[in-house]
Amino acid sequence: MTNDALTVARWKCSFLAKRIVALREQVAQSSVLDEIKLHQNELDVLIATIARDCGEDTATGDPQADPGEDVSAVPAPAAAPGPRLVG
Repeated sequence: MTNDALTVARWKCSFLAKRIVALREQVAQSSVLDEIKLHQNELDVLIATIARDCGEDTATGDPQADPGEDVSAVPAPAAAPGPRLVG
């Protein structure tokens, strides 16, 4: 997984997690619960893909993957307009 792809994946994980939290604060209607399930499934698949790709990159010696590289300092793209969640 390239650094650009990882940055996008991290942003998407953050967006989905924030959306799930916002939905959980709403009244538990079937449509809201269905949307939570959808976002949670997408988040699970994305996290598994990141873990698999990063593991494969490290195992194969992919030059794109630098196990010593700190990607936590890579800023995520600005979030889409909407309510900001704190916490």
